Amino acid sequence: MKKLLIVILFFSTSNARSNKEGLKLKIGNRVAIIPYGNELVIHHNHDEQLIQGELFNVSNNKIFLNNIETNNRFIVLKDSIKAIKTKATTSNLKNFKTGFAIGSVIGFGVGAATTLYSYLEYKELIGIVYGAMIFTPITMTLCGLTGGSFNMIKVNEEIKNTTIFLINDNNWKILPPKPKKNWERRSKKFLNKLPYTLPLLIYWSTMI
Repeated sequence: MKKLLIVILFFSTSNARSNKEGLKLKIGNRVAIIPYGNELVIHHNHDEQLIQGELFNVSNNKIFLNNIETNNRFIVLKDSIKAIKTKATTSNLKNFKTGFAIGSVIGFGVGAATTLYSYLEYKELIGIVYGAMIFTPITMTLCGLTGGSFNMIKVNEEIKNTTIFLINDNNWKILPPKPKKNWERRSKKFLNKLPYTLPLLIYWSTMI
């Protein structure tokens, strides 16, 4: 039974990671992710033409779409895109790390200032030791967790409520895909084959 649980958890987390792949847009320190399989409506730069399709793949300067009606694939150049209408997600972990880093810096400043004030007020060396070893680390951690949680929720809501992404130098920019490492390519091949081998894995897990 434990093996079965491990197989199910691994399969579900693998699918969760794959949903974070797709077309990435950036504005400031916020990154929106349009997952593969999402339906897009693309506004062209040079005319009023609207292109609709399902996101299939992304390269450095091209976006590959599937025609929803005919299932034919076609290409849209990134430089020709004026706006994209779609639903997007974001990386909660990355947003949490960004907020945590900012919050930790603020916490360090508060802790250091409080420790210095305590020493100047009471002239006791133990106050500096206590502040440096206990108070400041606790303050950094609490401010980091608060900042991380706040930034994660804030960015997630902003991305969730955005339906049209304007593409230009003053708004969202399309990020090039990161080159995949060898272990990522191998893991992707394994995950693609996993649905076919899942019944065998479940059968193996029940053989106790």
